[in-house]
Amino acid sequence: MRRVLSRHCALLSSAAATCRPSTFASQLRCSSNSSGFIPPTAPPLGGDVNKDADTHPDFQPRIVSSSSVDSSYDEIEAIKKDIRDTIKDEEVVLFMKGLPEAPVCGFSKKLVDVLEALGLEYTSFDVLAHPVVRTYVKELSDWPTIPQLWVKNEFVGGVDICLKMAESGELQGVLDKHHIKHRNKI
Repeated sequence: MRRVLSRHCALLSSAAATCRPSTFASQLRCSSNSSGFIPPTAPPLGGDVNKDADTHPDFQPRIVSSSSVDSSYDEIEAIKKDIRDTIKDEEVVLFMKGLPEAPVCGFSKKLVDVLEALGLEYTSFDVLAHPVVRTYVKELSDWPTIPQLWVKNEFVGGVDICLKMAESGELQGVLDKHHIKHRNKI
């Protein structure tokens, strides 16, 4: 049984998208050539955008109020709390890129295959749902890569460590220690 938890992440995806156009345009202008010269035809750095029918709404100027910044902070804190609660409350948690049915990365697919071979019930969490998810999970585990496997509130490892542990039977030992039902062989 798999459950995908991304309810808080979905709240932020549209808010994060509203910030990208101006950031991207700024990066584009700043890296336009190797000499650092910004051509005179480049729009002013203030992001002067025409608000006309030809300009997509995502690229039109918006007023940002302090309340929207506060709500973004609150939403980010909600994501972090959801991650901590998931790790604490669920027996087996896989932080991966994509979903178990559709992994976006080969390493995530390998770890899903191991968990499926062991017949494990686990909760998966798509780290691509929002950048906060990916960075916060790495911060919690002090591990630089995704996917990451957690068992009973303890970080087990990334794909290479988990594969070696499963092949040697050590991963099954961790599951046994926590009385988590699984198959013995992968």
